[in-house]
Amino acid sequence: MQKIFKWVSAAIITVLILGWLFIWFVASGINETTTYTEKDFFSYHALTDKDIEKAPRISGDYYFKSQPGDGYAPTNTIIFKGASNVEPLQVYLKKLGYTIQRTDS
Repeated sequence: MQKIFKWVSAAIITVLILGWLFIWFVASGINETTTYTEKDFFSYHALTDKDIEKAPRISGDYYFKSQPGDGYAPTNTIIFKGASNVEPLQVYLKKLGYTIQRTDS
């Protein structure tokens, strides 16, 4: 009987800890813009859209931003610094079906 009590207690404690960790991970980033790099393994793989993961890296200096959607789908951004040749990225985006839209502003 004592052995069963130990196993049940251990299982309950484990479930409580895992539940608390899950809530903490989910709630910690809610309604915030997250800035990260590919080296931030968890953020990169959890937050980055697959199309952005596959985008050609046109600069050695870049980072990512992820924003919750506030009722809409979340958005991802890749920001390149010091890029000189954007053609590979333009070709990639055209292949995905995106087009350049000119605005008056």
